[in-house]
Amino acid sequence: MRCERSKGLALGVLLLGLTGCPRGEVATESNTVVSLDAGAVATKTDTQVSPEGEVRSLAWAPLLVGDGALLWEVPAQSLGSAQQRGEVMPAFRAQVLQVLVEPGQTVAVGEPLVVVRMPEVLRAAGAYVAAGLRVSAHNQRREQLVSLRGEGLARLSDLAEVQAALAEAQAAQKEAQAVLAAAGVTTSEAPSLCEGSGKVTLRSPIAGVVTTVTASLGQLVEPGGAALVKLSGKGSSRVEARLPDAGTLQLRYELQLADGRVLALRQVSRAPMLDPRDGMAQTWLVAQNDEPLLSGLSGRLRVRLDKSPTEDRLWLVPARALRLGDGQVTVLRQRSGQLRTVRVKVAASAGGKALLSATDASELSLGDRVALDPSLTESTGEKP
Repeated sequence: MRCERSKGLALGVLLLGLTGCPRGEVATESNTVVSLDAGAVATKTDTQVSPEGEVRSLAWAPLLVGDGALLWEVPAQSLGSAQQRGEVMPAFRAQVLQVLVEPGQTVAVGEPLVVVRMPEVLRAAGAYVAAGLRVSAHNQRREQLVSLRGEGLARLSDLAEVQAALAEAQAAQKEAQAVLAAAGVTTSEAPSLCEGSGKVTLRSPIAGVVTTVTASLGQLVEPGGAALVKLSGKGSSRVEARLPDAGTLQLRYELQLADGRVLALRQVSRAPMLDPRDGMAQTWLVAQNDEPLLSGLSGRLRVRLDKSPTEDRLWLVPARALRLGDGQVTVLRQRSGQLRTVRVKVAASAGGKALLSATDASELSLGDRVALDPSLTESTGEKP
């Protein structure tokens, strides 16, 4: 008898070593293992000995009510809209003559920022003015020939020649006008540009704050180079995050900021394609009250189930509890010490969690537990 007690004590010490808690978990007196990781589900471990003498540790997780449950928590960042960012640079080769702003300066729409001289634009302004003079002269001559032609004092060939010259002058004027438009110069500014110093003023496209100034006096700037001035404006920002497909689930979104603030968000758009590597899709959200967010603000996006889309109650369990086979999805349920395989319907599964409902609603209720690795229980012979 004493020998049997000693064997039992030794077996107990062995089992205690096998079921030791991994790093990040704490074992309570009731043998419940509670993970210290955020968002994890408390589990309970039972130890069974098979008829062959094999020791098996089965982990169980409780059913959690789906409504209001935290489904996913992912990193997110606010992105400023295109209307909040501005860059100023010349469209043609230019030389910087004046820099009118400094970093940190607040500017309005159309406020002067940099003064440059662009030879190509200056030539276009002169061509536009010259073509305008030719167009005016040819128009006068054409009117005279039309009048003389009516009296039989002008030849038809003279009229045709004037009309051709007029068309050429108008074409040259259009070409010069296109160059001026590309440089942001209006045709009304062309005469003063020709007669003056040939200076062109680059103006702010948005209202905001000057963030960067790279222009320096005398600098030669090539088109397509770095911006001379960069600006940042204020306005509503969208929050971007990668989220799994939630189907028809109604969700709530919260942005947890580094300073402790929590902002309620609403989804406005979603990429039409999932990334095949992880099943995620780019998702964009805005603040519920359209509160402006600083561009580049980062935080943690928490996604909660608002309510079930159907009458069936949804339960939140670890995805490890799902068992696939014979075209069915099942879980191994423990209720009052009794085991039963239950058929379920999965509403969503991602991030190691699954939302599901029982095919027969009575098969799952609050207080039930599900096995985290149902494949270890095949020897029970339990059938759905």
